[in-house]
Amino acid sequence: MNECKPLPTGGGKSMCFKSLSRAMTKLNKEGSEFYQKTKYVCLNPKSITMGQLYGDFDEATHEWTDGRGLHSSTFHLNQSLFSH
Repeated sequence: MNECKPLPTGGGKSMCFKSLSRAMTKLNKEGSEFYQKTKYVCLNPKSITMGQLYGDFDEATHEWTDGRGLHSSTFHLNQSLFSH
């Protein structure tokens, strides 16, 4: 089984998503309907719980509460990705 190991400090994680964000925004500005304008926001991991970010299931009421990340443009999926 393959393990997913975190990349070390200085491994290029931030540059990777920043470059992708800039490229997608540039392609959108150049007229592409496939790519969306993007914006990224870095969160302090201790400022929000996993349930608040991704959503949470309440065992007592059996209700699902959407997380804040699900409504964020950061997590927006371009529907054209699934229409091909």
